[in-house]
Amino acid sequence: MYHDMLFTGSPGVGKSMLAHRLPGIMPPLTMQQALEVTRIYSVSGDTSRPAMSRQPPLRQPHHSASDVAIIGGGSNPKPGEISKADHGILFLDELPTFQYYQYSNQGRQYTP
Repeated sequence: MYHDMLFTGSPGVGKSMLAHRLPGIMPPLTMQQALEVTRIYSVSGDTSRPAMSRQPPLRQPHHSASDVAIIGGGSNPKPGEISKADHGILFLDELPTFQYYQYSNQGRQYTP
């Protein structure tokens, strides 16, 4: 089950702090979910997450991250931030600064 959330408010009211606390209040991943997340991180070569961790992942890409970094792919295809946030949180801080097609299409072909 997936839910979208949009935090709005003045700077300094705690939106980022709340987003960083969300994985701690979410239920732990099941063993199947933990295995899926571990596989994604393994394929991407990302060692920032302990293998088989039951805590939901939190990914916070910078607004200047490339399309490939966010969506995935490239000449040597690897999962992007969207895939790495599977079963967890994808936190796009300062959402208006991201390029629109990165988060609106979530991997689908962009046509201006």
